[in-house]
Amino acid sequence: MKLLKNIFLIFCLLIISLFLISCGKNLSYQNLERIQQLQNIYFDYPVRGEPIGKTADSQLYWDCCSDNDFCDSYNGAFHSGEDWNLKGSRNDIDEGRPVYSIGEGKVIYAKEEEVGFRVVIEHTGTCVIPSKNNIKGSSIGYEQEIVDKIYSVYLHLKDLHVKVGDEVGIDDVIGKIKKYDPEVPPHLHFEIRKEWNNVYESYFENIQQIIDLGFRDPSEFIEANMIKNKVIISSPQAVEEESFSIEINIDEVGEEKKESTNQKYGNSVGNIVNGGLAAIQGEWIFYANASDGWKLYKIKINGTEKSIVTDDKVNNINIVGDWIFYRNSEFNYQNLFNGKMYKVKTDGTEKTRISDDNVDALNVVDDWIYYRNDTDGGKIYKIKKDGSGKVKLTDDSLLDLNSEFEYYSKNLNVVNNYIYYENVSEKSKLYRMNLDGTGRTKICDNSIVSLNVIDNLIYYIYIDDGYSFYKIGIDGNNNTKISNESSWMNFNFYNDYIFYCDNKEFKLSKTNGSQKTILDNTALFPEGIGIENVMVYINIVNDYVYYMSNLELFKVKIDGTDKQIIN
Repeated sequence: MKLLKNIFLIFCLLIISLFLISCGKNLSYQNLERIQQLQNIYFDYPVRGEPIGKTADSQLYWDCCSDNDFCDSYNGAFHSGEDWNLKGSRNDIDEGRPVYSIGEGKVIYAKEEEVGFRVVIEHTGTCVIPSKNNIKGSSIGYEQEIVDKIYSVYLHLKDLHVKVGDEVGIDDVIGKIKKYDPEVPPHLHFEIRKEWNNVYESYFENIQQIIDLGFRDPSEFIEANMIKNKVIISSPQAVEEESFSIEINIDEVGEEKKESTNQKYGNSVGNIVNGGLAAIQGEWIFYANASDGWKLYKIKINGTEKSIVTDDKVNNINIVGDWIFYRNSEFNYQNLFNGKMYKVKTDGTEKTRISDDNVDALNVVDDWIYYRNDTDGGKIYKIKKDGSGKVKLTDDSLLDLNSEFEYYSKNLNVVNNYIYYENVSEKSKLYRMNLDGTGRTKICDNSIVSLNVIDNLIYYIYIDDGYSFYKIGIDGNNNTKISNESSWMNFNFYNDYIFYCDNKEFKLSKTNGSQKTILDNTALFPEGIGIENVMVYINIVNDYVYYMSNLELFKVKIDGTDKQIIN
């Protein structure tokens, strides 16, 4: 009997010890900062800045309407989400502005209701719901949770861009803000839920009901799971064990607004047609360092830990997974048609030549590299990332060697299972074809230079109209002049603004079609400098415009501040 009692006591002590250890672990885990959570998905706001497009800067331009924040009281009821307007607007200017998916996910509901379309997206991945106490001065709150699934809800939409079953990414436009009531300013109603339980109401009798139904504070959730808070991602066991890191492979390049697709792009089409001088992955920016012979460098977003990746002279930078794909060539007109295709790991190891072709306009999409083969007269080819399976897709040429502007080599965009290109064989008309080279179609009779495919529109420069900006639907309809401004060769697109070098003062500028803003008052063509020494390529990465002047690389914020030379 005594032996049985001793065994029972030992068992009880063991249970108590395990319980205390568990509590201690949970307590330590709760005290970890947000950036130490085991997270493999990240989020951003459903409305983006004006013109800033990502990260917390969204809040500089958008905010929640008065009395319409999470759990705010209105006419005796409590609000389950947030209503978003441009700051200070509260009028009709918000109608038609794009609404974005907050992160990667799958559309599980998309239906028109009395107040516009509602879209629900299911996001699968480990993320954190931060705790919230004493909501609106009450005693009600909820604890921090680590979850593997979350739901985002968007209401008051029009011009729906998605359907049930679509896979969406963080930059995908799902619809536009609708004015559904003449007495109510147009706005986005946005919710975060722990589960989608087919509850369609936006107001409830009390706060506890909102929490019990799984609604959570939207802005606090996004802030806790944004890339800016995820410098180091470690396991919960990091309290007691050696931490391990999880790579975040983000596709934030150039803030490109891409259609709903599963395709993985190495850079934005806007950056690619501008030489691909910079790209971003996670917390790192990779760029061609003009001050060191165009060698490939990387630097953290916060400006620290700059290091060289390879001594090659690079452009056409694409990043997919652990690999950087690039064109190895000195970046000037003397070597314009002489550059080989390479890849290297992001840590600088395993450098490999992929092809002996002279190439340009690299578009890395999924397992393929689409490019202009200058060894074969500027024809469009594709090749697998391992160098196998090379295929010529068309006999159309993208090289304009007989033009008075010999440097007008043409570009291509690979977007949503199509290749869009400037067909020199047909006097620089705008064409597209399928990814296998079939379905060759002329979209427009205008002679163009440079193009940028965004959503269902193609933006381009019309040569015969003074190099003015135009747009046309991808189906060839609604060809429209959008600005009398004229561009020198290349431009890039960010939110609702076009960034370009104007044809008059040769200064870096931006326009929304009606208003021009000069970002850099220094002429990009200094007096006495020959054209062979001047190039203008405009890349947009992490709220900065990277551009070339007199074969030097500069960057300036998209609002025109903080100009720096890159070295």
